[in-house]
Amino acid sequence: MKTQIGHQEAITKIANAHTEEEQLRQMEEEAVECALAIIKMRRHGNNSLTRKDLVTELADCLIMIEQLVWRFGYKDEVSIEMVNKINRELSRTNQSNFYITDVII
Repeated sequence: MKTQIGHQEAITKIANAHTEEEQLRQMEEEAVECALAIIKMRRHGNNSLTRKDLVTELADCLIMIEQLVWRFGYKDEVSIEMVNKINRELSRTNQSNFYITDVII
C-alpha cells in the first residue's frame, strides 16, 4: 500500500536516494534538454508538440532545482536572490511601483 506524502518530503526522499554527483550530472542534463526544447519551440513555433516538450523539461528542471536547493541548504540564499532579481526586473520593465518581499520555494 502506498502512503501519500507532501511535496517537500518527496523532494527530500528523492534527493537522498542519489549522490551529490548524480544530482549535479542530472541537473546538467535537464538544463540542456530544457534549452533544446526552447530552441525547438522557437524554430517550430508554439504548438502542441513543442509545448508538451517544454512543459516536461521545465518540470524536470524545477524538480532538480528543488533537490539541489534542499541538498545544499540554499533555500534562504536562493529566496533572497530571487526577490532581488524579480524586483530588479520589475524596475527594468518600468513597473517599479510594484515589488515583492518573499518567494515560495
